[in-house]
Amino acid sequence: MGAISGGLADPGKDGQYRTRNVVIGSALGGAAGLLTGALVSDAIETGKAQASKKTKSEHLIGAPLLKDPRVEARWVDTKVVGNRYIEGHFEYQIIEPAQWEARQ
Repeated sequence: MGAISGGLADPGKDGQYRTRNVVIGSALGGAAGLLTGALVSDAIETGKAQASKKTKSEHLIGAPLLKDPRVEARWVDTKVVGNRYIEGHFEYQIIEPAQWEARQ
């Protein structure tokens, strides 16, 4: 549409501005299309996200909660075992596993 509008705009004496008008019209039309497409795409994605969130929250009504596990972190110092060098690191141990808990 921008290129057509540019082509129909005043071409000046002997059509000297016709090419310029078509290029400018094309650029403006492309920018308008890009902006419109981005806005529409954003609106669609927002709608999808809201619908998905609503569906998930409705689905979980009455479902039990999953209680997080209890985990203990322990630092192991740097050491040399035989010809191996073991850099200091954390080791994690599960003290109490995750459990289902009834909703109140």
